[in-house]
Amino acid sequence: MSFLVIGIIWVNHHGVFERVRAVDRPVLFVNLALLLFVSVIPFPTRLLAEHLTGDPADARTAGAIYSATMLAMGLSYGSLWLTITRTDGLLHAHLDRAPCRAAIVRFGLGNVVHLATVGLAFVSPVAPSSPTAPSPSATASTSCGRGTESGGGAGPPG
Repeated sequence: MSFLVIGIIWVNHHGVFERVRAVDRPVLFVNLALLLFVSVIPFPTRLLAEHLTGDPADARTAGAIYSATMLAMGLSYGSLWLTITRTDGLLHAHLDRAPCRAAIVRFGLGNVVHLATVGLAFVSPVAPSSPTAPSPSATASTSCGRGTESGGGAGPPG
């Protein structure tokens, strides 16, 4: 399960960075925070798997820990997007920063879902294990367009 979740995050991360022309130190540090939370995902996934069929209190706690981890990851993704869109110099020149920055509302909706599953985990520990939050790359692409004017990605450095 964690491999699939991390794989989806990686694909979405690539989608976000298709829109980025350059990175600066703040982007690197916020991206590092995202990496921290992504690297932790296997722990709560294992915890949830181990306790799901055991004591109901332990299962609910494990579900809440899993959901809290996904919330932290989602908040760091949103922070990354805010950091990328804070100035005109980081996005590709043809992308308008205002609609790109407005996509943060959709990021926030995903975080509301993650926050709700923290509480829902105390009712049903299975609820947090289904990824339901909007993906960051889908969020960015609906408001922001693609990386290069021809529609492709940023491509490798030349």
